[in-house]
Amino acid sequence: MTQEIVSNVIIPRINDYCGIKIGTVHERNIVRYIENKISENKTTLENYTQKLVVGTKEFDELINCATVNETYFFREQIQFDFLHEQFFPKFKGRCVKIWSGACASGEEPLSLCALALSCGAVPEVFASDIDSSELEFFRNGIYKKYSFNNDGSKYKHLLEETDCGTFCDDEFRISQKCKTFFHIIRYNLKDQNPPDFFGKVDIIFIRNAFIYFDIPLRKHILENACKKLVPGGLLFLSVGEICCIEDSIIPRGMEKKNWGNVFYLQKTEGTAGEQTSVCETNCIKNTDSLKNSNAVNVASVKSQKQKKIPAQQNLNHSKECDDPKAAYEKINSFLAKQNYFEAELTARNLSLPMSKKFYQDYFIAMVLKSAKRYDEAKEYFESAQSFCPSFWPAFFYNGIMLKEQGLDKDASRSFEKCLAKLQKYLDANKTEFDFLSESFSPSYFINICKKLTLSESAYENR
Repeated sequence: MTQEIVSNVIIPRINDYCGIKIGTVHERNIVRYIENKISENKTTLENYTQKLVVGTKEFDELINCATVNETYFFREQIQFDFLHEQFFPKFKGRCVKIWSGACASGEEPLSLCALALSCGAVPEVFASDIDSSELEFFRNGIYKKYSFNNDGSKYKHLLEETDCGTFCDDEFRISQKCKTFFHIIRYNLKDQNPPDFFGKVDIIFIRNAFIYFDIPLRKHILENACKKLVPGGLLFLSVGEICCIEDSIIPRGMEKKNWGNVFYLQKTEGTAGEQTSVCETNCIKNTDSLKNSNAVNVASVKSQKQKKIPAQQNLNHSKECDDPKAAYEKINSFLAKQNYFEAELTARNLSLPMSKKFYQDYFIAMVLKSAKRYDEAKEYFESAQSFCPSFWPAFFYNGIMLKEQGLDKDASRSFEKCLAKLQKYLDANKTEFDFLSESFSPSYFINICKKLTLSESAYENR
């Protein structure tokens, strides 16, 4: 009964309010959350559901439960490489206004603040999120080691060097001085109007949020973001999101551009009465390659004398690889030569409809896995799983990757999930994913999953 009410009443209510698409796995978490709330408050499902009205404590807590807040400092380091090399130095001795529009617990805006300070800029950072509990965490300003990752470790030292805080006993604590750079506000990206708690800004980050929104809402958010940018201002989505954003929803006056393999949107024209950008529209200089980036296998690129991606140009999606099977074959041909650069570029430039986006996430994950960029690969495997919960290859190869890292327990769980999905796939006589299994049958993968799935007793012994 709880599952039915959640699926038919509560999930639509969440979606109407903030636009979040709830996946199958996350829906089960919400069911458990609601069952616990009913038990704690000694009430009924009907009474609890009646209290879920916008503005109530119960509804706010439910929204906090519904949001996904995976984040860490200097996440997707290649974007910070670009800001460090090309953007923040233009503001040396001047104010740079930043909006982090899905800031979660604050690691992203803190990273932007520290990087700007290290370049001699004076940041004013507006950090917003819909999750009030995450914003409270940000205000407290105490971070554990799970807020850090190998991806982004290059800039970790800046947090202390710029007096943003101190490391002590496996914790990072924000300094009082650093807190003066921030305005922390609760804001719903689905709101009709752009936020009115600040004026125009030079750069906006809204990353790892679009995966949970449908196309009309993405278009709405981009339009509101465009209104908040000064001419020449930049908008960053996540690495995976920006490459596959539909050209049809990019607002008039914004263009998709790139610096090496760092992609972003830039506001190229203003309306009458708009303030002049403190960063000139053409301040981003052309460059032939992304320097100091961990996004490509540099040794491989050099040894193969690959042509580098021209910078500062509009990104045109590859039309020759708009079919998943053709794309798979082309990407595999690059991987066979350990040409990770071209493989990743091909995967990111695919022009697939949203109904097939999980293939793109999967292809990117496989490239990153091959290049041993495991942390990034994990995100894309999980994204593919979220978009298509029946897509068993993403579960299988995520398990293989975890096994390679020695994470046997996590790998076993991934194989266990894959096994269940494979069995349903086989029982339904489906074939749409067979081209990803080379010449092996689904039964072959089922046997591998059975062998690599640990028993509960094995879990206990590890």
